[in-house]
Formats: sequence, C-alpha cells, structure tokens
Amino acid sequence: MNSTNARSHGRAARRAAFCLFAVLLASGSVGATTAEAKRYSADRFDSRIEVLPDGSLRVTETVVFRFESGTFREVFRELPTRRTDGIEIERATMDGLEFPRGTDAGQVEVRQRRRVRVTWRFAPVSETTHSFELTYLIRGAVRENAEADILLVRVLPGQRRYRIASSTTDILLPTAPIALPVIERRRVGHAEAAVDGTHVRVDAEGIRANGRLDVEVRLPRGSALDGPPAWQARERLHAEHSPQWIAAGGGAFALSLFLIFAVRQGYHAPKHDYTVATTGPALPDSLAPAEAGALVTNGGARFEHAMATLFSLAERGEISIVESARGAFGQRRYTVTRRAARRPAASYEEALLEAIFAPKGRTEESVPLDKARSRVLGGFKRFRGGLETELRVEGLFDDARKRVRNRFARLGTVLILIAALLPLPLVLLLEDAFGLWPLLVPLGLGLGGIVALIAHAAHTPLSNEGLRRARYWRGFREYLRDVTGNDAAPPADSHERLLAYAVALGLATRWAKYLKDHRIEAPPWFHAESAGESSPAFIAFIAAGGATAGSGGAGGAAVGGGASGAR
Repeated sequence: MNSTNARSHGRAARRAAFCLFAVLLASGSVGATTAEAKRYSADRFDSRIEVLPDGSLRVTETVVFRFESGTFREVFRELPTRRTDGIEIERATMDGLEFPRGTDAGQVEVRQRRRVRVTWRFAPVSETTHSFELTYLIRGAVRENAEADILLVRVLPGQRRYRIASSTTDILLPTAPIALPVIERRRVGHAEAAVDGTHVRVDAEGIRANGRLDVEVRLPRGSALDGPPAWQARERLHAEHSPQWIAAGGGAFALSLFLIFAVRQGYHAPKHDYTVATTGPALPDSLAPAEAGALVTNGGARFEHAMATLFSLAERGEISIVESARGAFGQRRYTVTRRAARRPAASYEEALLEAIFAPKGRTEESVPLDKARSRVLGGFKRFRGGLETELRVEGLFDDARKRVRNRFARLGTVLILIAALLPLPLVLLLEDAFGLWPLLVPLGLGLGGIVALIAHAAHTPLSNEGLRRARYWRGFREYLRDVTGNDAAPPADSHERLLAYAVALGLATRWAKYLKDHRIEAPPWFHAESAGESSPAFIAFIAAGGATAGSGGAGGAAVGGGASGAR
C-alpha cells in the first residue's frame, strides 16, 4: 500500500513539474515573439569625410531610420579606436535638433573605452521615420607607407542587424588621389566610386544586415602627413624590437626543455614490451579489480577504481545495495549499507569504507549512493595513497620512476603557472614600448610546461613486473570488450565476479548493456524496490555506480566601421 502511494505521489509530482515547464516554455515563447516583432531599417546611411591637414578625419554621418513596428527609445553608434590616435565626438542631433550630453530622454550619452559608444535617448516612437546625425574627429586616420599616404576607411558600421537601402559617401581630400579608389564590399548589392579632382564619391545600394564597405584612397606621399601617426610610429618601434623578443621567447622555451632534459636524467627507462597480450576468458592473475585497473591506467588511480572496489566489497558480502523509493522525477535512487567484515581489508579498501561510512569521525551504517560518490571524491587522496601502497608491496610500483614522474608534473605546473601570471605585468609595464611581443616569453614557458606534462604522462611509475602484468590486463580488457560486443566466448568466471573488473577497466556502461541483453539476474547483495524489477534496477545501478566522476589592400584594418542599431 505504501509503495503504491509513493508511486502515485511521484506521478503527481512529475505531472506538476511538466505543467510548470510548459508554462515557462510558453512564457519564453511569448517574450521571443515580442522581441522579433520589433523591426526597423535605414532608408539611407550617408557620410561626409573630410581629410584634415594633420591626417585626421572629420566625419559627419547621417542615418535615416524607419521604425516599422514596435516601440523604440534609443539609437546607438559604436566607433572602434584601434589604429587611430583617438576619437572625439563633436555633435549629435535627431531630426536637426542637437542633443546635450546626458542619460535622459532628449540627451546623448557618450562612453569611451576600447570603443566610443554614442547613444541617443528620446521619447518612445513607433511606425515613423527619424534622422540622426553624428559628427566626430578620428585622429591619426591617414597612415604612411613608402610610396603614398593612405586613407583606409570603413564607411558603414559592419556590426548591425538592420538593412540599408542606399548610401552615399563623400570624401574630401587635400589633393587628388594618385590612383582610383579601391572598394572592398561584403553583403552589399552594388557599389561604385567616382573621382572628381579632390572629391571622391562612393554610392552603394542593397546593403544587407552586417554588410560592410571599405574604401582605400592613395594620396601623394607627404600630401596629408608630415610623418606617421602616433599609433603607426609605435607599431614600427615595436617591430624593430620584435627580433629581440622572439629570441627571448625561444630562449624561455629552450630553458624549459633543458630543465625537462635534466629531470629525465634520473629516469631508468623500462625495457619491457608495451604491446597488449592476448588473454581470456580466465583472469590473468589474482590482482584485485582496483589494482588491475591501476596497472592498465599506468599506475594512476581513478574514480572508477574506487567504485570497482565498492562492487568488489559487495561481492564479498561486506556491503549491500538497496534500491530506495524513486525521486520526484522518476530517477532511481540507491542506498549503500555496510555489513560485517569477513576478511582484513586492504589499505585502499579501508580508506574507501572510512570515506563513505565514517566521514569526520562519525559512523553511519547506510548512505545514499549519490552521497557515497561525493564522499569518495572528497576522500580520494587517501584511497589513491592506499592503492599505491598495495602496488608497491606487491612489487608493481617503482619509487624512483615515480619520483621522476612527479618532478615532471611539478615542473610543468610551475612553468604553466608562471606563464599564466606573467602576461599582466608585462602588458602593464612594457606594452607602450614593445607592444605585445614580450608575451612570447610566457608563451615559451607555457609551451615548455605543456611538454613537461606530456613527459609526465609518457613516463611510467610502474616496475618492470608491473608493466609485464599490465600487458595481460590490457589484453583482458580487450577480451571483455569483445564479450560485450558478442565477439568472444562467454567468460569463465561468473558475471557477478567480473562486474568489479569491468568497472575498474572502464567498461561499466558496456557491461551493463551486456547484462541487460542477456537478462542476467541481480546478485544476492542487491535488493530492488520491487521484486519484478530486480534486473532493470541492477542494470541502472551499474551505470550509475560505475560511471566516472563527471557523469551525471594597404593591409591592416580600416578606421571607422563599428556597430549601430536601435532599441
């Protein structure tokens, strides 16, 4: 009767959760529909660009927005400052009325960081057309090369969601260009340029969202500049110093390799064969599941080895697993219960049992599986130490190789830590003088750290005997993999006994599917909530308990461009 009531309450809770999810989904759909109904476009986006005697540009942009549906309260324009000596906002108007600075309606807000953002704020409008004008100075816009003074400008904001019907750009030059303007376009239907003395006119039509238009104009050398703009002079200075920093970065990497080589001198390389030996259907030797799994993973303890130990203790009758009432969403839940010990436990088994049933000195007889898993993770360091101790006692671990391997790990960690901490002070102290070239030094150290960690993974802490036996356990893992794919004869041992080995060898999910396909009954130490669901509940437990811890032109950029839009 109690079981029936519990299942009824569970179904009711699931129905309520589903209804809540449906309501939230519907609410989200309404919000999305409202946002999508807000549409606007630009009839025109025109610019007047005047090249000043110092190589700066005075730009006046006029955009005519057509607000087609929805309510709008602001329009914004973003101007990138990269490869300029700065941008100054002179004037912003709406329908010919100049806006003062501020954040209220009828005012314009100007914020400047890496980009200059101009925001017009106004009373709500809808289904109407308005004109917005912005005048600003771009310092250091004309650049210098060996043959000409070059103006490379993006005349339309390249980041925007709206389309533009047409655009006209008038560029006023101090002297006639020495070549026809070069136009580069993307997502623009048609564009053409015309030159009339010192006047360049660029017309474009059919400009889709995010369409961009770059114009390059070459002027006689020295006609617009007496020398390079400050940003270009800095880039040249940085380029002059680049060989030194390239050498420094290479030196940092070479130093890292030298340290790795020095650590490697204390390592006695094994001479054993690393190939997989063919084994099965019998176990290769008498190693416990966690120990066999550690050999296969090159001496490293993993979470599945701890869970395999849990299965092994259950098979010995020292713990039992009981399925509890299902959760609100129908998920299966299990409880781990400790029984009387039948034989002395290995050190890593004691560490596991203490982590699960005696955390922080308080003893518990039964623990939910999800809590047991989290406690295993919390006490994993002790489990790993105990497992390494057992491998060492059995002559499968080489302490000298382990020390060298640990030094690789420490060296790699230190190098990567230095590489992570060094960039910030280098940028703050040296960017103005050398640009980003000094970052090659931490890059060299970081690469060296990666090489050290690769060396850590490539070297083994196992003894020659451990390597020999690992070959056979890798072969047994391949045999079990073939069994789960029905490509090999059934195992000689019972499925219950091999369960812990399958988990330790990383085959928990495949083994669960194999047991399900062959309708193998649950072992005596497992108790399902319902007798008729013993096998499905056990299969689900294997997948949950045996999974890993994580389950559950002129070159360069053009000035101008940026972003634009309305909200």
